[in-house]
Amino acid sequence: MMGMLFNGGDCSQSYTTQEADKFSCQDFQGGPDTAEGSEAWVVVTAQNDNSIVYYRGPVTVGAIYRLEDQQKPGTRFVADQTISVYSSKDETTSNLLQVVDYHSSCSQNLDLKNRFGASQIVEWFNEEQGLITCFSNISYDLRVNIPLTITGSSLTLEKLIIRTNFDGSKNLTEQVYGLVVQAGGAIVVNFDVNIDLAQQGRYTFLTTISGSTDTGVQCDGVSFDTFLIGFPAPEGGGPASFPSLLPPF
Repeated sequence: MMGMLFNGGDCSQSYTTQEADKFSCQDFQGGPDTAEGSEAWVVVTAQNDNSIVYYRGPVTVGAIYRLEDQQKPGTRFVADQTISVYSSKDETTSNLLQVVDYHSSCSQNLDLKNRFGASQIVEWFNEEQGLITCFSNISYDLRVNIPLTITGSSLTLEKLIIRTNFDGSKNLTEQVYGLVVQAGGAIVVNFDVNIDLAQQGRYTFLTTISGSTDTGVQCDGVSFDTFLIGFPAPEGGGPASFPSLLPPF
């Protein structure tokens, strides 16, 4: 099995270390659309036998479609595949947007994040390696400490919001609302984030929390965390880029 991220776009974005005679890409009518949510019809077959179908169906920009022999799941890929992208389900020449030929066996390098026109390898599975993927769903545990210096002996929590530079905001108020924490105590909340390990990037979390003490004093706290995750980008590619400023609350 191989998972392809459909980015849309023309052949100029292709990036692969395969030999020139093993890879080709041709656009028609400007190539596939890149607008978020736009849909194309994708057909992936064996290059020399289009009766061997690895995928046939609609694909939305930003979605992953998975290649596997439709008749014999688990069968090894043939040496060469063709990816045809159409503007609609009608697989006619007039609707053709892009044709990619590439070498799909291990005799030519296949790396995560290789781009073949509108499609990009982001995962694969085989018996020897198991599932190899760019993405990791990481559980992030956040410990919130209540200082001893609050005016009162306890704090009743009311709101907890985390804003990231890569995944928008996460409202964790439901996890903490109404919890009573003694001065000097702490709570732990958790949430999941999906990290792209094939790119190195700096991830930031800006956390704000608020509550009221048992004496009626309103308290607010802010914390900023940042760390680096992922492998360095391959030669010829740049590091992941995230906005340096977070939007206002």
